[in-house]
Amino acid sequence: MDIGHTIQHHRKEKNISIEQLALNTRLSISTIKKIENNEIVPDRDTLFKLSTALDIPISEYQL
Repeated sequence: MDIGHTIQHHRKEKNISIEQLALNTRLSISTIKKIENNEIVPDRDTLFKLSTALDIPISEYQL
């Protein structure tokens, strides 16, 4: 599973909306949508924010 789908899977599994994830990570809604759709690849700091907000280890992303 790629990074975008991994994030989307965990977000939906935890019933977190894109809007709530954006608030928790201080990322824009459009950035999260682009990451989930694999339009952009998040940098390490962004992955850390997403991992923290979703309570998953960075190793989950299979970099």
